[in-house]
Amino acid sequence: MIVRCGYLLGCVRPQAQPDFDNTLVDVLLPAIREMPGVERAEVHFAQDAEPGAPDIHATFMIHFADEKAMETALSSPERQRMREKFIAILPGFDGTVAHINHTLLPRNEQSGLCQN
Repeated sequence: MIVRCGYLLGCVRPQAQPDFDNTLVDVLLPAIREMPGVERAEVHFAQDAEPGAPDIHATFMIHFADEKAMETALSSPERQRMREKFIAILPGFDGTVAHINHTLLPRNEQSGLCQN
């Protein structure tokens, strides 16, 4: 199982709310779910953060069976259409988007970006 996370790092411009968050839920999330190979997709909005934590407005979590399914989705016309919708609302966001792909592993298997 691969979980691709998209982190919206920053803040929504005040004049863009509540439309920005509504678009994430009502437009982008359904568009993500239409991409081939997506098993599950959700968006989480930050509610609380410890001091010093990064300013993450929202996190998209997209679940795929494996890397091949993820690659198929990322190269699909459905993703391109979703990206166009996302780019259209980006002027309302003051920040950046970062993606990290996570692997759900059986217990006791080593993983992570930092290997010793």
